[in-house]
Amino acid sequence: MRAYILLSLIISTAIAAPSSRLVIGGENTSIEKYPFFANIQLRLFQLLLLHCAGSLLTPDAVLTAAQCFSLKNPSSYRLRLGSPMASYGGDSHDVSEIIIHEEFDEGSLAHDVAILRLASSAQESATIGYARIPSRSYSLPDDTAVSVVNFGQYAGLDPSFPVIVIHKAEVFTINQQTCADRYAVLNNQTGSDTSRDVTEGMICSGVLDVGGQDVCMSGEGSPLVYGEDIVVGVTSWVHRCGDAHYPRVNTRVAAYSDWIVGKVV
Repeated sequence: MRAYILLSLIISTAIAAPSSRLVIGGENTSIEKYPFFANIQLRLFQLLLLHCAGSLLTPDAVLTAAQCFSLKNPSSYRLRLGSPMASYGGDSHDVSEIIIHEEFDEGSLAHDVAILRLASSAQESATIGYARIPSRSYSLPDDTAVSVVNFGQYAGLDPSFPVIVIHKAEVFTINQQTCADRYAVLNNQTGSDTSRDVTEGMICSGVLDVGGQDVCMSGEGSPLVYGEDIVVGVTSWVHRCGDAHYPRVNTRVAAYSDWIVGKVV
């Protein structure tokens, strides 16, 4: 079951607890560096839950993970753009449509990709901008440095009451066969009905055999970024957050570039 961080519409500071760590092993960054970062929140009465993340591709469309939308009603969600803070600032947008990949499977998390349509267009600024996506033929070499972006804890002036602000963790692309082999061994060990295979529609990332750099709670849909603004992955699943042996598995954006373009234009 997904764990949530409670965000109030009235109280401007998010609840901070040890379990609320999102990005681990990372560092503070700025929304100006990642102006396409989208904070996807779930409505619950008069409260908002920090739910998932995404990447703004056009004024009206956000790329994210399909698994985030067990509730199919667009009014259940709200997006915050242009703010480094988890709970306030920037521009808020209602969602008008949720487009989930037709072959998405909740068990295997195959085809874990979705597009959100905004009810009102985003206005480009220094803190709101657009990500690029790779073409279908695009491929990154193994051990390429990439960044995963979401929120993390910042102690600020009072370590006893940290705030949640935008963070990044520096990781690397991991050889596809190595990643698939490690999860195949895990699947054989556990015999779990929910074991998952690493497919060609996925890309693995992390710091292999070291660990400690990852995005954890509410991290689904987070952009895996190459360079300044090329989103090569959408955070999907992992055996254990920040694990040294089992990499993070992301949806490989290049494999779905034609589908994405077809939904956002």
